[in-house]
Amino acid sequence: MKTKFVILSGLFLLLVFGGCSTKKNTATRRGYHAMTTKYNVYFNANESYKKGYKKIEEAEKIDYSNVIDMYPVSNSATKGVAVSDMKRTQDKCEKAIKEHSIKKKPKKKFEKMRDPKYASFYNQEEFNPKMDDVWMLFAKAKYYSNDYLAASAMFTYVIKHFSEDKALVAEASIWKAKSMKEMDWFYEAEDILKKVSDEAFDDRLNNLYSGAFADLLIAQHEYKEAIPYLLTAIETEKKKKTRQRFIFIAGQLYQALGEKDKAYEMYEKLLSSTTTYEMEFNAKIRQTEVYSGGESKNIIKSMEKMAKKSKNKDYLDQIYYAIGNVYLAKGDTAEAIANYIKSAEKSTRNGLEKAQTLISLGDIYYGRAEYFKAQPCYAEAITIIDQTHDDYARVSKLAPVLDELARDYETVQLQDSLQLLAKAPRETRMAVINSVIKRLRDEEIARRKQEEQERLERERLGMEIENMAIMDDRALGKQNRSTWYFANRSTVEKGKLEFQKKFGRRKLEDDWNRKNKTITVFSEESLADASSFEQDAEGEGGLDGNGQPVQKKTTLSAENDPMRPEYYLRQMPFTPEQVEASDKQIADALFNMGVVYDEKLQDYPRAVEAFKEFCRRFPTDKRVPDAYFYAYRIGGKMQDSNVETTYRDLLVSQYPDTKYAKILSDPNYRAKLERMLVEQDSLYQDAYKAYLKGDFAEVNRSTEYMEKTYPVSSLMPKFLLLRSLGIGKTGSRDSFSTALKDLLDRYPTSDVAPMAKDILALMTQGNNPTAGSPGALSALRDEQAQAEAVQNGVGERLLSSNPNVPYLFRLETDTAKVNPNRLLYTVAMYNFTKFLVKDFDLSLRKGDLTVSGLDNLEEALWYCNGIFEDDGVRKLLIGTEYKYHLISVENSELIGLKYSMEEYEKFYNDSILAVRKTRKASSGKAKVELVDMDQKSLDELSEKNSSLKNIKEGEDLMKAKLTSDQKSKENAKETLPAKSEVADNKQKEATPEKNDTAKQPIAQPEKKTQEPGAKKELKKYKGLYTYDDEAPHYYVILAANASKDEAVKSAVNAYNQSNNPLMNLSFSMDSTSAFPRIYVVGVIPDATTAKRYIHQVVKSVEIKTALSGVQYKNIVISKDNLETLKQSGNINVYMELFKRLYLGR
Repeated sequence: MKTKFVILSGLFLLLVFGGCSTKKNTATRRGYHAMTTKYNVYFNANESYKKGYKKIEEAEKIDYSNVIDMYPVSNSATKGVAVSDMKRTQDKCEKAIKEHSIKKKPKKKFEKMRDPKYASFYNQEEFNPKMDDVWMLFAKAKYYSNDYLAASAMFTYVIKHFSEDKALVAEASIWKAKSMKEMDWFYEAEDILKKVSDEAFDDRLNNLYSGAFADLLIAQHEYKEAIPYLLTAIETEKKKKTRQRFIFIAGQLYQALGEKDKAYEMYEKLLSSTTTYEMEFNAKIRQTEVYSGGESKNIIKSMEKMAKKSKNKDYLDQIYYAIGNVYLAKGDTAEAIANYIKSAEKSTRNGLEKAQTLISLGDIYYGRAEYFKAQPCYAEAITIIDQTHDDYARVSKLAPVLDELARDYETVQLQDSLQLLAKAPRETRMAVINSVIKRLRDEEIARRKQEEQERLERERLGMEIENMAIMDDRALGKQNRSTWYFANRSTVEKGKLEFQKKFGRRKLEDDWNRKNKTITVFSEESLADASSFEQDAEGEGGLDGNGQPVQKKTTLSAENDPMRPEYYLRQMPFTPEQVEASDKQIADALFNMGVVYDEKLQDYPRAVEAFKEFCRRFPTDKRVPDAYFYAYRIGGKMQDSNVETTYRDLLVSQYPDTKYAKILSDPNYRAKLERMLVEQDSLYQDAYKAYLKGDFAEVNRSTEYMEKTYPVSSLMPKFLLLRSLGIGKTGSRDSFSTALKDLLDRYPTSDVAPMAKDILALMTQGNNPTAGSPGALSALRDEQAQAEAVQNGVGERLLSSNPNVPYLFRLETDTAKVNPNRLLYTVAMYNFTKFLVKDFDLSLRKGDLTVSGLDNLEEALWYCNGIFEDDGVRKLLIGTEYKYHLISVENSELIGLKYSMEEYEKFYNDSILAVRKTRKASSGKAKVELVDMDQKSLDELSEKNSSLKNIKEGEDLMKAKLTSDQKSKENAKETLPAKSEVADNKQKEATPEKNDTAKQPIAQPEKKTQEPGAKKELKKYKGLYTYDDEAPHYYVILAANASKDEAVKSAVNAYNQSNNPLMNLSFSMDSTSAFPRIYVVGVIPDATTAKRYIHQVVKSVEIKTALSGVQYKNIVISKDNLETLKQSGNINVYMELFKRLYLGR
């Protein structure tokens, strides 16, 4: 009855006041517009919003092997699923604001102005009482459309324009922090949440706040700090489904922290209530992982009972994995291994569940030093998991090491076997060969049976499709079917069956349709070769009825047919030359096994055994002295004086003329060794600084001194690589190649060897010029656009201004003047030597070079700024025409489909850079207290030392301006601008009157020498900290406790060895009363390199995992500032300086 009255009243008012405008502000009009907003526009908007949110929940694919997302919107599977519904919500909200927002002030009643309530009412900006709800819904719709930057801006609008409503301001602030968290702006999100006032908190806001803070901390792997907030969110959550989700996450966090009893309790709490079968099942599995080893019979019996249920046939792998966990907790390793093996065999989905089993099995074998059993487990697991998996960093590090060890071991076994068979009587040899052939034939028969079963399955699916089509026609009629494919469940199911019929069951992953997913394309020739191969396949073999290539029947020669004895006889070493070649393979493998055991696995006893076996079997090999010296050093590492003395004596007595013997026989050897350990780091730092400054002669002198004085230094490979890179900058291509090959010959297993190999590979690529013509980005995209439009689903997408998505740097050149592969090589050299990482991927097509792997706009701008300052790049582009672009990966997919390059340029200028400038300007308005260093000085310093110091904003198009006159360059301050990031260098001489649009040639860089002078006088920020861009720096982790020392040390050292081998960074630990644990990594040559380093290191999943459960901060800091920080303990003041001058915030 009440509802009818409201509706009738509303209709009456609608008829009476239908012509009401928002130009007058009366109580009647406010009531009319509020009611119309609430029961018409807002109602429809909210219905669409709820519909979209439901789609997000349904689309989520939960990965229970990792800590699950707090909210479905964070799950990658939900991205974009609610865009259409949220767009309708936004349209409705826009309509409500346009037609029903009342900004006009009411007629002032002066006699009431002293009444605080009336004054507050009169002074508000918005007089429609429902408009705050509209704005909040509008912002939330942006949030669930994954447009977090726009959502953040809208929540800011609510905070600013509805400031009188404390509860609303708090809610909008929390949502703003949630938006920033989704963009990985963790510092900003945490700052907002810490400043939220709880004055107006009720249970709903308390739940929202606690959940948001827990979500933020979990994203940063700060599990211990997240738990109190998560428990509050559980207590205050009213939705049962969400509360159960939070309970499961709490169990995962306790489990990650090693608090098994609490984790078990959480999973038990979840199981005591009704939940989804999937979550219940995974909770039971998780319980076995934290099982403490008490009464196990009932658990095993329960699991075995689950295995017999038909509904669990696809979950048998997880069930046996759980049983294995129980046995492992009991200490019964044999039964644990047996059940893990059964789990892997029963896996039907080959997904993350199988990976977890393989990792657990591999860990057991690895812990028992059974490396060759662990290797296949890790090798298969790493092909399943991705970088988001908690074990990815560890397994991705171990897998290639064990692969290398296994290859060497198999080489030794194979060559020994082949030699043994070659020496055996003919009857014995042929019996072995025939047994191998029989096994291969049995496997071929089994394979054919499997293929026949798959063929029958495809036929069955074909019949199902036909039956489904007939039923569709009868039930719906051809005229009444939905025109949109995905709106018809029947057509969707039929599509799934057709897919399975053609391709079988495939895992959902990138490049699902390819067997080999590791191909990298560098040039047009590679594409042409691939195309011709496909054409040959179709032309010669053709395709079967399912679109699959038909293998052409060929007759193999006996020596190439594995089913013929000749195939195996051909591989056996019968002649002396063949035996010698086989021995060489064995020797190489044995020596490398010793190095792997020593340097990569730290299994010193096995390393000594490998080198000992190498020396025993190949006493005349030139590497025997090296093997002795390895064994001697390993003896020192093991603190085994017997091993140390044995191999020192062997070196001195058997190889007295080697550098090793001369060093070890020197009575002052110990003193020299100690002096080397003291001097080598500082000598290398000086050489490295000289390299960065371009003083290659000094690099060469330092290397020669080290070779003469400390030839056995562990840093010798790094010195040699620095010298090689210097030769690459100044010498010939051949001499550069020779220097790199010499390094690899002398130190094939050093930490810099992979970098040297990569450079040599790029040199080889650069020596083969590719034909092609200049192609603009728009032409490149047009070429593939139509073919990719349907597959990529970009029809409904718009250009995005989000700066926190991966970006591309594209450089278009004239191939008539710039050798494309020389360009590829030069840019790769810049990446290797300047950024000291291998994260950036390069591709070359029609003279256009694309650099990917840039995480966001800031990093892309930073990269763009630096590359045109590189001497090699500048020289290569002298006198040529080129353009460069910065464009996000998602926007690049739209060029040629919906937008031209010119339209993107305008969008970039008007939207992307405009948003960035607004954010920088707003962040620069913070009030700070300055002592000695005033605000102007800080601003100037910030501008000077910004990562974008050579980028100007404000031009419609970017023009590269590099003059030959250094003085003119400094006076005119002509630098690389960054407005549209589309540089058009036509190489015309500029005039002073047309500097903003002139096109100038790239000039040869001038070297500027700096006279030595007195020590710089540095101003202090707030009387404490200074900034010196030339001072040595450290990367520092300030941790709340020392519980993760070994894990952090291992993770940081592994990261530096893989990503920064040239920098020779050491790891140390310290503590003060203010900071319980300080992890110090250094020395980093200067502030610029430190900025680059921290930008990369914070992305390390392995280091984040090592620090999980510990509160910490990452900073880079000069040596003097680090001492000040230790003494003062004032981290807050340094963070202000750090964020401004190092992070540009």
